[in-house]
Amino acid sequence: MKIVFRKNLYLREAILASACQFLEDCYLTLNEDKQSYIINISGKKTLSMKALKDNVVKEVVNNALRCGISERNKEIREAVINRALLFSQPRKESLSLSVEKNLEKTAEYDWKDDPLGIFAPWKGDKKKKNNNSK
Repeated sequence: MKIVFRKNLYLREAILASACQFLEDCYLTLNEDKQSYIINISGKKTLSMKALKDNVVKEVVNNALRCGISERNKEIREAVINRALLFSQPRKESLSLSVEKNLEKTAEYDWKDDPLGIFAPWKGDKKKKNNNSK
């Protein structure tokens, strides 16, 4: 079965994306001439060729709409991404100031001071109690 799509109405990307959706159900060959894209369909499974053709056409129309919207919104998407990337990078001045402040704080701190008890050695008694309680 042969389906013809005019080039002035459908984007090539829409037809290729649509064809990928039906690779499990049928064999597809894609061709083109000066004015149209041509899809030749032959079924792998016992499917109604009319239903298969209708589904392929619906998918091509859907992907053509998606590609058209994507093309129209391209500049907006690029602006949003550029803005997000621009403001996600720390400023060099603020980064160097925060690094300097942290270095000053750590220079004042003595590693032997342990107000939270983090450096306390592990005691074997606690380990045995935890294992016995399981």
